[in-house]
This record gives sequence, structure tokens and C-alpha cells, in this order.
Amino acid sequence: MTYTQPQAIEAERMLLGAIMIYPQALEKVKETGLQSSHFYQKNHQDLFRAFEEVYRQEHYVDLTTTITYLKEIKALDQIGSTQYLLELSQDISPLSSLPYYCSLIIDKAQLRQMISTSIEIGKIAQSGQEINEILDESERLLLEVTRNRRTNDFEEGGVVAKRVYDHIVTLSSGESATTGLRTGYSRLDKITHGFQRGDLIILAARPSVGKTALALNFGLEVAIRNDASVALFSLEMPADHLVERMLASRSLVQSDKLRTGYGITNDNWNALNEAVFDLEKAKIYIDDSSMIKMSEIFSKCRKLKADHGLDLVIIDYIQLISSGGHYENRQQEVSQISRQLKMLARELECPVIALSQLTRAVEQANREPQLSDLRESGAIEQDADIVFMLHREQTLDDDVPNSVRPENQLINLFIRKHRNGSIGEVQLNFMGSYSKFLDMDN
Repeated sequence: MTYTQPQAIEAERMLLGAIMIYPQALEKVKETGLQSSHFYQKNHQDLFRAFEEVYRQEHYVDLTTTITYLKEIKALDQIGSTQYLLELSQDISPLSSLPYYCSLIIDKAQLRQMISTSIEIGKIAQSGQEINEILDESERLLLEVTRNRRTNDFEEGGVVAKRVYDHIVTLSSGESATTGLRTGYSRLDKITHGFQRGDLIILAARPSVGKTALALNFGLEVAIRNDASVALFSLEMPADHLVERMLASRSLVQSDKLRTGYGITNDNWNALNEAVFDLEKAKIYIDDSSMIKMSEIFSKCRKLKADHGLDLVIIDYIQLISSGGHYENRQQEVSQISRQLKMLARELECPVIALSQLTRAVEQANREPQLSDLRESGAIEQDADIVFMLHREQTLDDDVPNSVRPENQLINLFIRKHRNGSIGEVQLNFMGSYSKFLDMDN
């Protein structure tokens, strides 16, 4: 049985002919996202690229300019001769039909990509890799098919420069320099300009300094202030406890009261009801699987983005994640997890905040944490775009609960690495019994 790839040859012919007849046709076609790679026939791909180059040089495309250009580059024969172009220019349809032809050509190209992807998945399934790696790679390939139809082609540096310049002009005319997701902490936003898309952000600290509390504050503030969708993966703490902390932070009702139900006043109930209302509106999605692999995080994030959108991912914490592979030691595995977290941020086009532990050397030497104190892997430092490190001057035993710690603890948030900006230090006020971080001026 002879198998024919999905294609729309007649639509390709009609479209190419129209471009040589109607002066504004190419601009309308480009607006649909049609690329040369979408055409089935090789000579049609080459001809469409010729149209683009002629337009770039002359700002105008017709039969004469196209033939002249193809002769100059000695490509007329491979397109199909002058006679073939004449036939195309006579076989056209109304300008209003072009969007339909573009859509049809792109649909057929996408079907061909699906077939190619299916074949590739079949090869991966027989590769002998671990099942989670096979599923993850297959899911990634399928996602590529369902993404925006525009392909990632080369961009001219001048075009990008103009886009960046226009963005700078827009920023300069505004009141805020925060270009990413607002964190709720003005001093931090001033340094980082908010959490940026595609960034891997590491939040590191020793136990009981408050890294989980700060991560929850970040998630809640980002969700509410930016009307953003936040995914929270907690490998250490169940969802009920996380939400309990968020309610305490939002309502300023002590965590002990929420845990026991004792001593809650009428004012507390009013504040708590408002906090519950805020959380019900906030788009926060929690996964509290205690054993989760990177492939599962990828899969769940992709599905969440497709169903509800996804603007921020928080993972608590790196050292509890399993990569799903086999490594000689834990350091190699953490290095792989770090690279995968960066890939997650790039693929989802959203910031990923990953919590990490610091070595005990920080406490033993009673000093401020440095990048070298990141536990188990130097790859975390290499892959991260931003590294935050929390440090509390006052040293208390790890098993001392927040409820009996001094209120209004001074916590230093050091920005030890900032790939696209400056480093620095932000002082925060930590109200431990409320799991609440505040700017010092608050």
C-alpha cells in the first residue's frame, strides 16, 4: 500500500501565485505565522524564502522581481523555471482566501510533524532507557507538536535590538521598574526587578531559618498581586500544613491558634475568613507527594500550564527530589536535577524557585553563607540565575519551634548571584509565629 504524507499542494500553489500578484499578500501571509518549512514541496519552500528576501531588499514582491532575484542567485532552475512561475501567477484566488490557505498548509505540516514524532517515540520506546525517562522525552516531543505553530527560526540582530529598545522606552515611561512577577517585597523587587520568566532561582538556608515560610510568602504574594498561577511542590510537608502557614501569614493569626483551635478571638475569625477568601481566589496548586521524580514534576507542570496556565513553580526542596536515573553518587544526581530544573524554567517560560539546604559549615563557623556552602553540588550555583541565601544572626537550636522564638527576628536575605543584575542584601523582618516575612519598613 502506498502511503502519502499529509499535504496541500494546490493550496501552496494558489498561495505562492497570489503573493506575486497582490502587493500586500506577503505581509498578510506572514501575519498568520506561515514559514517556509510549512510547505510540503522543496521548491515551494525555496520560492517562499526567495519572496522573503526580495521583500527585504525591495519592499515589494511581484513576478518580475522574483525571477530577477532567482536568476541572480542561480536558483531559478531548482524552483522550476520561468514557465513554472508564470503558471503559478495565473493560478490564483482572491486575496480574502489567503488566511484559509495558510491555515490549511500549516495544519498539514503539523500532521506531518505528528507522524514524524510518533516514529521518534517508537524508537525511544525501544531504546532501553528507564521508563520514566522514556515517558518524559515522549511527552516533551508531543508538547512540541501542540505548541504555537510558529517555528523557532533565526532572528536578525537588528530586529531584536529594535524590540529591546522599544521595551526599554516603554519601561522608562512607566512608574515601576519591576518587569517580572512582583514579590511583595519592594527592596527585593528593586534589585531583581521581579521574578523573570525562564529564571532558575535558588533559595538556600540552614534548617529553621525560614526558607519554606519565605517561599510560601513568595507564592502567595505572586499569586495575589499578579493574578498569577503558582505550582507548589512540597516533598517535606503535607498540603494542609502549608495552607495553615499561608493562612497564618495572610491573617496574622498565630499558627498555634490555627493548629489547636484555642484562643481564637472574634477579630481573629474575621481576619481568618478574609484570608480564606483570598486563598480561594488565588490560583495556587499544591502537590505534596513525598517521593517525586523530575519527570513527574515536568509532566504535572506541563498539564497544569495547558489547563490553567502557569506563572511560577516552587519546589521544596532540591535534596529530596529523585532524578529517576542511576548515578555513582548523590552529587552527580543533584547536578542532573539542577540542570533539569533550569530546563523546566526555560521550557515553561516561567520562574522556578527551588529551595536548597546549606552545609553545616555556616553554623559551625558562625558566619554569613557563601555560594560554596550550597549542599551536595556546585552545579546548583552554575545553573541558577539567582541565588538567595537566608541568614539569621541569632543562632538557635534547629528544634526550637517558631512559636517560642523571639518575634520580629532580623533575617538577612543575601543575593549571592544574579546573572542579569546586581547582587546585594535585603533585610527582612520574620514574624515566626505567623510564618510572615515583612520588609523592614513595615
